[in-house]
Amino acid sequence: MNPPQSKSLLLHCLSIFTAPLLLAHSVWLEPLPSGELSVRFGEWGEEVEKSPGALDSLTGVTAADAAAVTLKATKRDDHFLLEQSTSASAVTTSTGYPVMKRGGAARLPLFHARWWPSGSAIVWKPVTRLDLVPTANPLEVAVFFDGKPIVAGQKLTLHTPEAEDTTFTTDDRGIVILPESKKPGLYQLSLAKYSETAAGEFQGEHYDVISHNASLTWKIEKP
Repeated sequence: MNPPQSKSLLLHCLSIFTAPLLLAHSVWLEPLPSGELSVRFGEWGEEVEKSPGALDSLTGVTAADAAAVTLKATKRDDHFLLEQSTSASAVTTSTGYPVMKRGGAARLPLFHARWWPSGSAIVWKPVTRLDLVPTANPLEVAVFFDGKPIVAGQKLTLHTPEAEDTTFTTDDRGIVILPESKKPGLYQLSLAKYSETAAGEFQGEHYDVISHNASLTWKIEKP
C-alpha cells in the first residue's frame, strides 16, 4: 500500500471511530481562574478534548461580547482562550467541525455557545444562528433559529454540576422554563443536532445537512 492510500485509509478509519464520539459532544463557554472565558469541546462531565487531538478539528472559532466586540480566540492545550473576555459579560461563540458521513447522509456539524453571567438582568437578542437566549422572566430561556422562535416540541437537556441530565421541551413560544437551583457550580443547557437541509461543500467535502448544536452555560456561585 503506497503512502497516499495509507493516509486515505487512516482518515477513513478515524472518521468511523470519531463519529459516534462527536454525537454526544458539545461546545460550551467556561470561566477560567483568571476570569476570562474559555471555549471547551467535549462531553459534559467527562474529560474535554485536547490539542494535539480532536480540539484541533474545530474550525473558525469566532466570538463576541455583549457589545458585539470581537474577541480573539487563541488555542491552548485543552481549550480556546477568549482573550480580554470576562465572565461578567455575556459572550457568544460559534465554530464548526469537518463533514461527517454516517449512513447515507453527509452532515456538517456547527456549534454555537452562549455564556450567561451570574445574576445578570440584561435581556439579550439572538446572535448566533441557533441561540438559547435568557428572557426577561427568571428561569426562562427562548430558543431561536435564524432570529425566529423555534417550533414547539424541541428537546433540550439541562446538565448540572453533578453531571445529572434533565430533558425539557419547548412550548408553543419556543420557550423552556428551568427549575430553580441554588447548588453552586457550572450548569449547561444544550440543544443537539438541530438539522437544516442545506447542501454545500466544506474543506473539499460535500454535505447534505447542517447539524446545529447550541449551549447556554452559567455558574451559580457559592453563597
